[in-house]
Amino acid sequence: MKSILQSVILCIGMVLLLTTCEIEKTEYKNVIDDGSFSGFSSGSFILHRQSISYYSPEENKVFSDLYFHQNGVKIKNGIHSMQSFGYLGVITFQQDDAIELMDMVNFRSLGFLELENPRNINSEYPYCLVSFGDRETGGIAMIDIPGKEIVNTIRIGTETGKIFVDDQHVYVFCDGNNAEDSVLFRLYRAGYTPVALHKLDSFVIGIRPVDGVGISVHYPDYEHKGLAVLCKGNATIPASIVLLDLVTGKIAGSYPFESTTIEPENLFWLYNYDNQPKILGSLINNKLYALTLNNPVEKSILIDKNISSLIQSGKYYTGVSSDTAGTTSRLYRFDPQTLELVDSLVIDGKATGFATPLF
Repeated sequence: MKSILQSVILCIGMVLLLTTCEIEKTEYKNVIDDGSFSGFSSGSFILHRQSISYYSPEENKVFSDLYFHQNGVKIKNGIHSMQSFGYLGVITFQQDDAIELMDMVNFRSLGFLELENPRNINSEYPYCLVSFGDRETGGIAMIDIPGKEIVNTIRIGTETGKIFVDDQHVYVFCDGNNAEDSVLFRLYRAGYTPVALHKLDSFVIGIRPVDGVGISVHYPDYEHKGLAVLCKGNATIPASIVLLDLVTGKIAGSYPFESTTIEPENLFWLYNYDNQPKILGSLINNKLYALTLNNPVEKSILIDKNISSLIQSGKYYTGVSSDTAGTTSRLYRFDPQTLELVDSLVIDGKATGFATPLF
């Protein structure tokens, strides 16, 4: 009798387990067709510290933990960045000292590369550049994406952060953690091959140069190609935007923010807003602002929501709230012409950003 009872309990348990597995398997059924699946081409990947979700704009729905769903194991810890290159993708894990290569057709892992504190990714297939390391060992690694190997590393001697590529040059910013960093490095990349990439020179620019965008530097009779560099400042020196003339290598202007309480996080060009020309923008204290280069920098708020990144998804701009103290985040949709809020969704888990933000 005891044996029969145990068998019944086992059968019930198996039924419940199979039912649970079926629920998990079919959670993505409206966006993944196993018979003809060809990649997540129309939606967006939402990054968390230890999971990746998928947002389907057609259904206006967020599907949680895509990586576990497709691979059957939890993803590594401390996701910093993710970029896709057609059918291949790259994820950096700063805390776990690893880079994961992904098959983006079915979002399954292709293996790992070891690298100390990998952070930002900048791409130009078949290679990508990844910033890594601390102040003693920091630098740039060049990865052969289809070959799945690190083919060159260049030590710079700072905690490297974002990477800006312009023609034959690569500009490497600091990550902003050290309040004394003031050096922007320039690398040469003729032909963009592993052997050609090498450190060229550097520039002393403000305090904590963390980001930049291409900009024209205007003179009375001519103009040069330039780089607008965002410097985050520190407790005593306000943040600023410094114009670097890329032809002469000299500072062409410096525009401070009004106080040390203003903490700009990035610098980018915003397009297609209210049918206006491109707008210089920044996330400041988790709000989206337009900037005008004056002394001090003029700023006007565009989106008064707590967002960490913004993408164009379907016919909307889509943003996610920054990593707050709560257990959930929000996904917002904005009208791209007016930037007015259309609607929002609750996201399980704290989001840190999109895999491919506009800025």
